[in-house]
Amino acid sequence: GVSMTVSLFLTLTILIFTLFNGLITFFTLTENPPTIFQRMSKQCFFISIGISLCSLLMAVFGVSGVPFFQEASSLLLILAVSNVFFSICTVIKEFIPQSFSSLFAFAVKTLTVILLLENTVCNFNAYDFLRHNYVKTPLHFSQATISNGNINPDNSLTLYASGTVEFESVDIPVGSVYAEVVNEKSSSTQLKISYADETNKEYRNPIDFTIIGENPYSATTYCSFSGKVSRLLFTSNAEEIRIHSLVLNTPIVARINPVRVSVLLFFALLCYFLKKSAVCRKPIKDSNAFMQICALGLSILFVYLAFFSVMLYRGNNELTTEEEFKMTEGNQMTYELVKAFEKGQVYLDIDVDQSLTALENPYDWSLRRNQHAVYEWDNVYYNGHYYSYYGIAPVILLFVPYHQLTGYYFPTVWAVFLFGSIGIIFLVLFFFAFMKKYFADMPCGMGIGGCILLSCCSSVWFNFVTPNFYEIAQTSGFACVTAGAYFLLTCNMDTGRNISYSRLTVSSVLLALSVLCRPTLAVYCIVAVVLLVFGFFRLKDNTELTNTVRIKYFCCALLPYIIIGSVQMIYNYLRFGNVFDFGIAYSLTINDFTRAESHLSQVLIGFVNFLFVFPKLDTEFPFVHSNFTTLDVHGYYFIANTICCGLLFKALPVFSYLYSAKAYRLSHTQYRKQNTLFIALCCVAAPTVIIYSIAESGYGVRYATDFAWQLIWGALIIAFILYRYTQNGQLRNVMEKLLLISVIVGIVISFTQMYEYHFNNLQMIELREGFLSFARNFEFWK
Repeated sequence: GVSMTVSLFLTLTILIFTLFNGLITFFTLTENPPTIFQRMSKQCFFISIGISLCSLLMAVFGVSGVPFFQEASSLLLILAVSNVFFSICTVIKEFIPQSFSSLFAFAVKTLTVILLLENTVCNFNAYDFLRHNYVKTPLHFSQATISNGNINPDNSLTLYASGTVEFESVDIPVGSVYAEVVNEKSSSTQLKISYADETNKEYRNPIDFTIIGENPYSATTYCSFSGKVSRLLFTSNAEEIRIHSLVLNTPIVARINPVRVSVLLFFALLCYFLKKSAVCRKPIKDSNAFMQICALGLSILFVYLAFFSVMLYRGNNELTTEEEFKMTEGNQMTYELVKAFEKGQVYLDIDVDQSLTALENPYDWSLRRNQHAVYEWDNVYYNGHYYSYYGIAPVILLFVPYHQLTGYYFPTVWAVFLFGSIGIIFLVLFFFAFMKKYFADMPCGMGIGGCILLSCCSSVWFNFVTPNFYEIAQTSGFACVTAGAYFLLTCNMDTGRNISYSRLTVSSVLLALSVLCRPTLAVYCIVAVVLLVFGFFRLKDNTELTNTVRIKYFCCALLPYIIIGSVQMIYNYLRFGNVFDFGIAYSLTINDFTRAESHLSQVLIGFVNFLFVFPKLDTEFPFVHSNFTTLDVHGYYFIANTICCGLLFKALPVFSYLYSAKAYRLSHTQYRKQNTLFIALCCVAAPTVIIYSIAESGYGVRYATDFAWQLIWGALIIAFILYRYTQNGQLRNVMEKLLLISVIVGIVISFTQMYEYHFNNLQMIELREGFLSFARNFEFWK
């Protein structure tokens, strides 16, 4: 007891000195520190060095096992590390070049605050443990009452489902429980601990104790019992676990968590970079090289994140990359359509089983199931043949050529990664080109922040979590739309001068191909055609129109839509006898789409979950959770997943649409009405039509890939117009900070959604264990 009391006193003393040392470091790096720190600058330096040496000496005593120090060794160690950091920064601040002094001061002050939090709030359990006279005590299974389990020859204990182990004569204060558990069938093991202490002789409601695989820190849990504990009951719901040891009052290990520190520092430095750094304060028009470097850097970063996400998915299978690229079979798009096209037919080369043709209504899922009909899931069945309703663009552009060249079939997972990465790169290029063209007077930081927000909230990331053939259509359409938008933006059609007809042609081809990826993307082609009409009149205003110019413009701008659109119509007619029938109504899924009706209440489910639903907030990592709602609709509605967060709260600038009228009044450009119409069509009307149209297919978070970035882009345009015409410097500063907050919120919510989605789809125990261990870095109270 005396040893613990002395340890607590020494630790609190060093903690107080550490807090003071942190204040010294913080204020000596501030431009206008309090007067006391200005007057005692030399004394503060020696005080800081003295505190560091003293805490370092005590940490050495603790690690060496010296009495009165060893009980608090981990706390003394983290305090010593912090003090050494403070002292080093105090020493080297004089040697930092002037050009980096501001960044150095900000980074050190941020780290100082983070370390002080690490030393106090994040390790409060370790301090509280020292307050009590706990004695480390192992529990022996031979003295326990065991149900549905048995003691092994090595004195370990095997418990089966609902097995329990009870200790009825504990009779000591309990401040922690350590459990060495092996569970070969799960990434984590949950034990429920029922206890009886001096406040209640009967068992209290059990507490949850989750041990994460090989994570050593999760093997100990802090307990807040009162007085002596008389009885303990451990219950396991796992199928089978082996407990090697149970130990009471194992000291709580204090530590500075590097992951937690790195994440907090990252967000702080990101805010500094976008708001305070000299390069980001410059106008975009004066920073062409810097913006190009940022575009390259962000593209590489985002593609790497997509690759990392895909690799998590690939962790669930045993195929090597070489084996994946030598596939001799595939799915509906990578294999069946390839075979069909190579044979010169539009129907799939799959025999239709008589059990399906014999059904009165083959589109009725329950009838197929009850009659044990043999059929191809999610294929289109029409007039005795199987077809595919998925777009043929990726098949023609990638899958058929790859098979012709190699004899193998392109792997689905890498097709999703390829198309998604192309889309991400062109989205970054598009936004930077847009800012350079229309908002070149804006600070670089706002342009970079807008790009980060737009990319993170684009929803393309969800396609990398489960990259199946559904996601091929989604990502290929995304790639065509973003690339088409980039070339349309950079062809100078909007000015009517020096038009790049090659870029205009490429844009029209890509946007037309997007319909051959996903038919719903046809709305953007309609918007593009409207813009092309505007472009023709601007060309007329700025260029002498000759028949050659008219024909050239028509051929480059509109002919690709006519040709490629005709291909799709002919393909539809050859399959279903109707140029406008894409065949989804004949798909063999869980719903008979030939008879399905559209109801407004079901349509609203998509609008609410995609745009308006507020996420749930709690103390379980990642702290921000989906809050999917069906609006209590009484009717069938397909739900692929429940990952959701309204775009209003995920990308806060979307609220800018409330100020559309003001932005319109402030804008004084020559083509204000035409630009407003284009934004309304592309960024509001088109997404609205898409959300309405996908209601028949139900809800899936990946559907937002078709419209999320367009909605955000339009909102950013409004926000930037308001910023440009605001003369109040203080208000501008507030708007810059709001954008920063929006970027952080967008990154955090996008990450939490991806974490939740990935975790729900992980199968490998090691990967799930890694996710849980990452979560425990932030759940510091567990």
